[in-house]
Amino acid sequence: MKLKSYFFDIVGKSKAEISRAILKAQDISQDQLKNFHDKLSASQKVGTLPQHEYYRSHFNAVDLHDRYWNQIQNPHGVRNWKSKMVEAIIYTAIINAWSFSQFFESCSINEFQNALSLSLLDKSLNLSNL
Repeated sequence: MKLKSYFFDIVGKSKAEISRAILKAQDISQDQLKNFHDKLSASQKVGTLPQHEYYRSHFNAVDLHDRYWNQIQNPHGVRNWKSKMVEAIIYTAIINAWSFSQFFESCSINEFQNALSLSLLDKSLNLSNL
């Protein structure tokens, strides 16, 4: 079933032509609308939509990164963009390291961040005692 186009060009048309176009667009039966509604309803229930699959395959990692970024982000004002950039690189490195560590041991990102901080602190104290 092909539905009539509801869009029409009104530029350069008289009021009578516009009125006829509106009346013509409204000339559709209730059976045609019901059939169209049923087809749309049936097609939405089968599987997932292609745009959903495309999003999941290409952008899901970005959403996960942003969610974990917000969990470990330390909100404070930074006046120097270079220090902000270094901080962003460190946070991204922490998220990447945590993502990789999930293959070996399952833990939350906050637990990983705490363990990493303690490990780095311990190593720096051992190096300073040499």
